Amino acid sequence: MALVQHIDGSFIAWSPASVRAAISNIDANKIQSLNMSTGSVEAFDIPTAGAYPITMVSNFIINPQHISSEPHVTIGTLKFLWMFLQNPKYAQLYNFSSLYNTTLAAKKLSYLQTISLDGTTPIYGQSVCDVQIDGTYKIPCVHGTCKDLLPFQNAAVQCQCDTDTKTSIKAIAAKNPDIHAWSATAARFVLFGFGIWF
Repeated sequence: MALVQHIDGSFIAWSPASVRAAISNIDANKIQSLNMSTGSVEAFDIPTAGAYPITMVSNFIINPQHISSEPHVTIGTLKFLWMFLQNPKYAQLYNFSSLYNTTLAAKKLSYLQTISLDGTTPIYGQSVCDVQIDGTYKIPCVHGTCKDLLPFQNAAVQCQCDTDTKTSIKAIAAKNPDIHAWSATAARFVLFGFGIWF
């Protein structure tokens, strides 16, 4: 593979590291002004030492006007793109240089969070199990986990209790029938819409 001359006079070979050096040092203003529906990013002659001089970033163009009318197609696509951006090993497996943990990836992930099926309500954020960009959850599961580690989940998806937690709750209820009776009474109040707690 031919070496390409950097603006500092050195000659740089293509490698995941040299491409990443270019991508990681794209001007932040250029990234913030990027139109995620139509734009692309070029990283030509980035002054950072070791940055590959001719780097082009292919953009995932998701035009809101052309979202599939089949929810499973759109959601499957969004999950794949999220995983691709958040998992450097997957990109490297197919000889791509990963955007993982870069300003550009954060911009793309933020854009994916705005995609909706109806043009109004974003698919992202409807479930407590929709993981955030930094890998945390807005409302973390305290005694359980989310089965699907990718976002864009149905609003009905909730944390699943750990087996130990389920066993503990059942054991406590079995030993304390008053707790079970109280929780059943409280549930009745909620079901009938009184919502009054003493």
